[in-house]
Amino acid sequence: MITKENILFTFAVLVLFSMLLYSLFGDKGYADLNMMKKGRDSLILDNEKLEQENLQLYRAIERLNKDAVYIESIARKELGVVGKDEIVFTIENGRYERSMPAFTNESFREIKNREIKNREVKNRKLKQ
Repeated sequence: MITKENILFTFAVLVLFSMLLYSLFGDKGYADLNMMKKGRDSLILDNEKLEQENLQLYRAIERLNKDAVYIESIARKELGVVGKDEIVFTIENGRYERSMPAFTNESFREIKNREIKNREVKNRKLKQ
């Protein structure tokens, strides 16, 4: 026989079960919480990578501003700069050609010194 107490008990169980389902799968529920945690963890990793990259770039900038040997090595690697008394040998198809450099360390130093002087002049003008 169905009594009033059985109906109320069944209704209460259904309400509790629906609240449980809503708290697990509903808006801002447990599933969303896990998804947000994964997103947060991903952003933290991305931030750490960007911080490392920024630190490397900062160090490179500092070395470019202060270390002449580093500047020379970068110029040699990226621009093909060679020393004043150095000779360039180019090997193509099993043959090599000897050529004199068009851009030397000497001319590179002159350019760098000119840039430093220009920067100093600008700094003096800004201070005045």
